[in-house]
Amino acid sequence: MRRSPRSRRSSLNVQRPPRHALKKPSNPSRDLLVGDEDRWLSIGAVGKPHGLRGAFFVSGRSEPIPASCETVVLGDDPASGRVCVVVPSSLLPDRPVMALQEYSDRTAIEAIRGTKVWIPRSSLPIDEGAEYLWSDVTGAEVYDAAGIFMGRIVDMANYGASDIAVIEDDKGNRLEMPFVGVYVDMSFRGKAKRVNLLVDAAVFLELWTGP
Repeated sequence: MRRSPRSRRSSLNVQRPPRHALKKPSNPSRDLLVGDEDRWLSIGAVGKPHGLRGAFFVSGRSEPIPASCETVVLGDDPASGRVCVVVPSSLLPDRPVMALQEYSDRTAIEAIRGTKVWIPRSSLPIDEGAEYLWSDVTGAEVYDAAGIFMGRIVDMANYGASDIAVIEDDKGNRLEMPFVGVYVDMSFRGKAKRVNLLVDAAVFLELWTGP
C-alpha cells in the first residue's frame, strides 16, 4: 500500500476496487459491502502461512496491518468476496501478518493463497488534510494552470525524492511529473476526478516521451 504526505515523499500504496464491485449485492446480509467507490482498498493478497493456526503474510505489503482493521473481504472484488473477521491478537506491530476467524490452520491458508485482501478505507489512519492515497489520484484528469487538459494519471511511483505522477495524453505520450505542491494544487480530498496544476503545461513540454 502507498500513502503520501501532501508535502513529502510517500509510504503506502493501495488499490481501488473495480467499478462493477460497487453495485448493491442482491443478498441483503451483505449490506456491509455497500458503499461508495472509495470505501474498499486492496492491501495485497493472502501470502505464505505464518505459524500453524491460520495466520498469514499479506503479500505485496511491507507495513503492518492497521490495528483498527476489524473486518476484511477476500476475493477479486469486495461485492462478491467473503467477509472475514480479523483476529486482533494475530496482528504484529512490525510485520504484515494477520489471521482470520474463518481460517484456522495452514492447510486452509494454502488453499486461498493469492486471493486479494480488501479492507475498509475507514480502517486506515489517514489524515485527509495532510496525506493522500496513490489511488486517490490514479485515473484523474490533469489540467494546467490555464485550464488546458494535459492527460490522465495512469500510474504513481516514488524513486526516493518525491512521488511521481505518470501522465498519459490522448495520443499515448507520457510525462513523469513530480507530484509536489510546487506544481500541484494539493487541496483535493478523497478520490479525485480532476487534478489542477499551479503551472502551465509548457513547463514540462520537453519532458514528454512518445508511445
